Amino acid sequence: MAPTSTRWVKINTDGAVKMTNGYAYAGAVVRDYHEDWLAGCSGNIGYTTVEEDEMWGIHDGLLLSWSLRVRQAILETDCLPAVKALTGGKADRLCTGLGRPTRALWIGRGR
Repeated sequence: MAPTSTRWVKINTDGAVKMTNGYAYAGAVVRDYHEDWLAGCSGNIGYTTVEEDEMWGIHDGLLLSWSLRVRQAILETDCLPAVKALTGGKADRLCTGLGRPTRALWIGRGR
């Protein structure tokens, strides 16, 4: 699903954790309503869980959107626990130290 207005963007996020040692990477891509690339990021998260890794991708994608001065976004992730944390208000139970700031960005209380 593509954004339908120039005031919206689509944020795709993903993460990967090597299960044998917990080493993780996460990233995000921000696209406009034409599905053209606007910004992207990826990075080494270090050692973490799958859920926290995915939350890092979401957090960084939202920060990218805010840095572009876009506050309306379609967020796409494949991590159901992260979606539940962001939409169900249980962000403090997921990703200690990262869940609450990410949820604040999602509901529009970012800087």
